[in-house]
Amino acid sequence: IKIYEMQTDWVNIANTEITVSMTLNTVPFDTNFGSGFSNISQPGTTQKLDAVSQIFYFRAPHLRFVGHSSVVLCHVVDVNGANRAGVRWYELRDANDGNWYIYQQGTWAPDAAHRWMASIAMDNQGNIGLGYSHTDPATTLYPGLRFTGRYASDPLGSMTLPEQVIIAGGGAQTNFDRYGDYSHMSLDPNGT
Repeated sequence: IKIYEMQTDWVNIANTEITVSMTLNTVPFDTNFGSGFSNISQPGTTQKLDAVSQIFYFRAPHLRFVGHSSVVLCHVVDVNGANRAGVRWYELRDANDGNWYIYQQGTWAPDAAHRWMASIAMDNQGNIGLGYSHTDPATTLYPGLRFTGRYASDPLGSMTLPEQVIIAGGGAQTNFDRYGDYSHMSLDPNGT
């Protein structure tokens, strides 16, 4: 994970610089689903959906607490090299001094279904919610939305709340390979 810093010169914009200030090493993972944009199998069709791999998903929420700041991130990974999508997630922290480190990380892939196109958020208590697209080509679980989460006091690196269905899919998507782009989870203005 590369951390970038920006030095802005508001008088002469040409002097503005963006530099990599640090690189954080993660636990190894595989985000390669082969070539192209059709990666996620779904029941009832040969049309596959785009995992949008090799990038962080939309939004990297930043929260400032007393004594530290947190940023939560997520992206898709190939679980066990089996072309099965799971969600890799991270909480980065610093002591409000710009020296970031990976506080916790994990992969959410509790069974053989695909989970991708995720969004992650943290509330003002440090609890984390993770929403994502879900499908299982081996069953009749069409693309839909689900979520999990963890409390701040839970063991690090794991989503501990049972997976819940937000919207069950009613059929396969057959006209286009993009599904759920740029969706994101947001907190109420009071941080809860």
